[in-house]
Amino acid sequence: HENEAAPATTPSAEFPDAARKRLVLPPKLSRMIGREHLVRSIGSDLIAERFITLIGPGGMGKTTVAITVAHSMLEEFSAAVCFVDIGAVADEKVVAATVATSLGLSVQTADAMPTLLEYLRTLRILLVFDNCEHVIDAVAMLAETLFKEAAGVHILATSREALRVEGEHVIWLPPLASPSPQSSMKAIDVLAFPAVQLFMERTAAGGGRFELNDENAPIVAGICGRLDGLALAIELAAGRAASHGIAATADLLNKNLALDWHGRRTALPRHQTLRALLDWSYGFLPDAEQLALRRLSVLVGAFTLEAVTAVVHGGQGDDAITLNILEGLIAKSLVSAHAGDDGSARFRLLETTRIYAQEKLRESSEAAITARRHAEYFAKLLDSRHGGQIDLEYTGRAHALREHLGNIRAALEWCFSQNAEMADPALAVDLAAAAAPVFFELSLLSEACKWSTAGLAALTDSTRGGRREMLLQSTWAISAMWTRGNNDDVLAAIARGIQLAPSDEPSHRLRMLVTKHLCLTRLADFRGALAAAREWDTTARQVGDESCIAISDLMQGVAQHFIGNQAAASRHVDAGFVR
Repeated sequence: HENEAAPATTPSAEFPDAARKRLVLPPKLSRMIGREHLVRSIGSDLIAERFITLIGPGGMGKTTVAITVAHSMLEEFSAAVCFVDIGAVADEKVVAATVATSLGLSVQTADAMPTLLEYLRTLRILLVFDNCEHVIDAVAMLAETLFKEAAGVHILATSREALRVEGEHVIWLPPLASPSPQSSMKAIDVLAFPAVQLFMERTAAGGGRFELNDENAPIVAGICGRLDGLALAIELAAGRAASHGIAATADLLNKNLALDWHGRRTALPRHQTLRALLDWSYGFLPDAEQLALRRLSVLVGAFTLEAVTAVVHGGQGDDAITLNILEGLIAKSLVSAHAGDDGSARFRLLETTRIYAQEKLRESSEAAITARRHAEYFAKLLDSRHGGQIDLEYTGRAHALREHLGNIRAALEWCFSQNAEMADPALAVDLAAAAAPVFFELSLLSEACKWSTAGLAALTDSTRGGRREMLLQSTWAISAMWTRGNNDDVLAAIARGIQLAPSDEPSHRLRMLVTKHLCLTRLADFRGALAAAREWDTTARQVGDESCIAISDLMQGVAQHFIGNQAAASRHVDAGFVR
C-alpha cells in the first residue's frame, strides 16, 4: 500500500533508557541454516516498508527467522526491539494490553489502545508480533492502527495467514530446499540441501554419530524429502535418528508414525510434537474448513479444483463455495498452490498435514464415502482423458496422466482392499479397466498386469462380455507376455480380446493380432505367427491405413524368414520398407 496516513507527530530517534532495559529478546540460534539471505532481505524490507508479515505453515521456522531478524536489527533501532509472543494470548480482547505489558507500560483502563498509541507515537521501535493466527482479527486491527498513527513503529508479524490490512507486505517463508524422496544422488550432492544440513546438524547434536556417505545418502534424502522441508519436522526426525538410527527412522516415517515424536523439552507445548502443532492449527478452523481438510487427505500429491469438489462435496457443490473454502485453507498455510504443467492451478497438502488429516478422517464417519468419491472421480477422469483407447503409435495421451498416478494407485488399492466399505465390483472393474491401459502405455508393465488381473477377477455377470472385459483381457495379455512369459493363458486372453473387439474399433483387434504374432513367434509357432500376420493384413486393408499395411508386410516377412521362405520374406520386407 503506497498511501500511508500522515503521522500526527514526527517520531524521535531516542528511546527511553529505562524502557529499553525492559525489552528482552528470546535468544537466537547459534546458527540458522538456509535462511541467511532471507533474514537480510526482511531486515531491508522492514526499514523500507515498516510492516512485514512472515507467513507459512506451522513448524516452517517463522519464529526462528523472526527472532534472528530482531537480533540483526538491534543496532538499527538502538536496541528498541520488542518481542511479543501473541501465541500465549488466549483472548483477543487483551492483545493490545499484552503488547503494552511487554513494553513495560501500566494500563489503568479496559482499553489499552489509547495508552499504547500515546506511548509509541513519538518513538522509533521495532515490534515483533509472533504467532498471530488464533487472534488474527485483533492483531490486524492493532497493527493497522499503529502503522497509520505511529510513524516510527516498524512491525514484523508471524502468522499462518496474512493479516490483510493497510500497510502490510507479506513474505511467504519457503520450505528448506530438500532432495526428492526418491533421490539417488551421492552424499556430496545431498549435503548441499539446507534440509539435509539441518538434519545432520541436529542428529549430531542429539548424539548421533553416523557419517553421511553414498550408501545412506538416499535414506537421508528420503527422510528430508518426505518431510517437505518443514524445519520442525526435520528436527524431530533428527532427534529420532540420533537414538534409533536413520534406517529405523525412515521406516517409522513410512509407516506414518511421526506425529508423536517429541522435540526439545523447553519448546512451546504446540511445538513439542507435530500432532500438537497441527492440533493448534486444526482447532481454529471453521467447521467447513475442518471437513474439507479431512476429506482432502484422500488425495495424493498435487490435485485440481475439480478433484477438490469431487471429494469434498461429491461433485455437487457450488464451485464458488468450494473455492472459498480452499482459499481459506491456503491462506492458513494448510494447503499450498502452484501452477501445473498445463498452466492451471494445482494444490497440495504437506505430507505431515495429510497424515494428520487422514487420522481425523478415520475418526469421523466420512472415510468410506470420501474414498468412494475419490475412486469414482479418478475412474471418470481416466475415462474422459484416455478412455481405454490404445494408440498404435502411442501419441502420448497417457503421459498427460502421469501426475495422477499416485491417486490412481490409491483409488485402486481402496477398491480392491478386502475391507473397503462401500466399494462395489462395478466400480472396481471400471477403475481397473480405465487404469490398466494407462499403466501399460507408460511402460509400467507390472502394474498393468497386477490391476488387469484384479479387474478380471472382479468381473460379474453384469460386467463380463463388454468393453471393460476387452480392455482388461487385452492389457493383461500384453503385459503378462512380457512379465510372466509366453503361455496358453496369454493366448487364451488374446483370443478373448479379439472376440470382444468391436468392428468399429479396429485398433483393438490390430493390437491383439500383433501381440498374438509376437507371442507365437517367441513360442516358435512360426506358421501360427504367419496366420496372425495375414489376419492383421486383412484388417489393415479394410481400414485402408498405409502404416498398418506396411507393418503387415514386416510381420509376414518375419514369419516367412523363421519358416525358411527367405525369398518370400525378402519380398514382404522390401515392400514394407517401400511403403
